[in-house]
Amino acid sequence: MWLAFGQGVGGLGVGLGVALAVDARNPGIYVGAGVLGAGLGIATAAVLSRDGVTEGQSVAVGLGTVYGAAAGLFLTFGTGQEFSLQLAGGITAASVAVGTLGGVLVSLRRPDAARVHFAGGVGLWSAFLASSLYLATRGYGTFDTDRRAGATQLLGLTSLGALGGGLLLGTVLAPLVRITPRRMAILNAAILGGGAVCGVYGMVFSLQDATQSKLVAGYGLGAIAGMGIGALTAGFSFFAYDLLSGGLSPRRSEDRRGQGFALLPGGPEGSPGLSLVGSF
Repeated sequence: MWLAFGQGVGGLGVGLGVALAVDARNPGIYVGAGVLGAGLGIATAAVLSRDGVTEGQSVAVGLGTVYGAAAGLFLTFGTGQEFSLQLAGGITAASVAVGTLGGVLVSLRRPDAARVHFAGGVGLWSAFLASSLYLATRGYGTFDTDRRAGATQLLGLTSLGALGGGLLLGTVLAPLVRITPRRMAILNAAILGGGAVCGVYGMVFSLQDATQSKLVAGYGLGAIAGMGIGALTAGFSFFAYDLLSGGLSPRRSEDRRGQGFALLPGGPEGSPGLSLVGSF
């Protein structure tokens, strides 16, 4: 279901992007292109899942679409040309299509869902961090010059590079990390959501001296802090859950080697209280 929904939305975006790229004037062309694209996306999902689809395959295809959209956005800025809907539509449509195809190719290897989540998450964190760092440093100092087009191009290229580099790093580290898909989804939401929310707060606090460069710098600093807060919050919540659930179940949840902590009722020698027991 989620695969069909995601590919339907991706196909809709591709259809609208193509209509923008050809500079269609008739609104009906946009409607038809969007419906056709969504239909093709749903049909693609149906073909991929005709023999059943694993969670890892579904995540791989969905992340491919997301990466395509993000890469299209960064490429639009990275071209250094004056922004236009035709340019944005064409680049985004092509990027989403290529990203989805890449996700389909990865899905043929039947990847583990947690590893795909981790690799994709590291790439998205890296791109978000790079763009936030760009804003926090006022475009690496370019906001104080008249080279606005060059500064925008720098944002696109550095973010695109961080997206690709982060994905590669995440792919290398994924086999070394033990985490579930659900926890990875929570961690992604905590990091990116925390960054966005704290970024807005940072921008609001910058209103006291509301110049454009200080507003974006405030957003960037807030976003970087929010990413850290989100990661720590999710990490502590996972640790607390493991600590508490260890005493409620005879199994060591999500730890194959039996290492970790457990909170058990009763103190030393039968006294009342709680005991923290660790095995390594």
